[in-house]
Amino acid sequence: MYDPDERIHPPVAGYLSRSATEAPVRRTRVDPPELHTWGPAGPVPVPTPDGEPLSMEETKALINRMQIALAQPDAEWLANEPWPPEDALSVPCPAGDDLDRYFLTPKEVYATSSPTDWIALGIAALGAVTEISGKPKAGKTSLGLGLVRAGLYRTPFLGQRVEFDEVVYITEQGPTALREQIEAAGIGDDVVDRLHFVPVHTLHDKSWPERVALVERFLTRRFQGKRVMVVVDTLSKLARLKEKQENDAGAVMAAYEPLNRLAQTLNVAVVVVRHAKKGGGDDPVDAVRGSNAGTGEADIVLHLARPAHRPSGEATKRMLSGIGRLEGIPELLEIERTGTEYVVLGQAPGFEIDRVRAAIVRYLAVFGAAAEAVLIEEVGGSRTTVRTALAELVEDVTSGITREGGAKKGDPLVYRLTLAES
Repeated sequence: MYDPDERIHPPVAGYLSRSATEAPVRRTRVDPPELHTWGPAGPVPVPTPDGEPLSMEETKALINRMQIALAQPDAEWLANEPWPPEDALSVPCPAGDDLDRYFLTPKEVYATSSPTDWIALGIAALGAVTEISGKPKAGKTSLGLGLVRAGLYRTPFLGQRVEFDEVVYITEQGPTALREQIEAAGIGDDVVDRLHFVPVHTLHDKSWPERVALVERFLTRRFQGKRVMVVVDTLSKLARLKEKQENDAGAVMAAYEPLNRLAQTLNVAVVVVRHAKKGGGDDPVDAVRGSNAGTGEADIVLHLARPAHRPSGEATKRMLSGIGRLEGIPELLEIERTGTEYVVLGQAPGFEIDRVRAAIVRYLAVFGAAAEAVLIEEVGGSRTTVRTALAELVEDVTSGITREGGAKKGDPLVYRLTLAES
């Protein structure tokens, strides 16, 4: 089992010895090593005892050892014997091992699980991971704290009940910024023993797996059996994912691995906040900054964005789009923060196309004309939705929008709004 107090797993160091004479022969239990470990500066490849990078053959051996460890977790092996064994991919199960425990029938799946237990319908569920992305200052933290407040004070959130017992909120914010944010969210000091913040400065000497392991120990000791939500705000800062690592699918998936294990092992709801990339559009899957491999690890994927070209008086309105593997996730909502609560303004079939049409008209009313590529970038939404909305507006003679160009390759399509004479 992973020991959060050790930076390098001792069995891994033993397996990676390059010579059988480097250390006395000893027997040790095989634990599955990780391809990424965490140092003070973030995720790094698994180190070797002599500090040299792994060769291709050593990498293959490491993967084989992982397969053996997963297939035979209780076996003992000589730590310094040659790897991989000739029968690495056909290791027999230990004597007395019950193969049936690895395979479930549909009846057993139903018997060992329960229907989705929502903390808030479509937003967060016990045993599941939610990812919320949005551009800087789009209101991701405010939305997360709004969800927390609704559960603490038993108020609706997006028209839904929020039901949890405890919250652990891991934050990148320092004390001053955190105080302002929780005051703005309407969370007072009257909340006793139900909300626990973990500021990043208190964890500076711990790696990412150690940080998650610390939360796991805290929950196990104090809140076992309760309905708990864990918020990670933001993943890149807390897991120390630098720009190149944020684009590395392996590093991002490794950052999600302890969170998925936490959600499934303790049956808690985990909400992960991530930054969106510039010009990412409104698709929740493609909007996240860096690799979206982590998005595939989440059960619920939400994206928060400002409505395109809203009047300044509508600064509190946002668009919340979602997708995932659970039933009940909202495809698209227009939401608004009113005081300390979040309410839904609209959700209906065709709502997205209506929003895009309105955004196009507002944009052209200000700028007069724009190329199709500019409208796709500025209005937000998928390329297909924007093009469909433009075609409908051109066909509607009352809209005043006309189309020019596109007669030959390289000639851009331009859309123009002509105001009717009064």
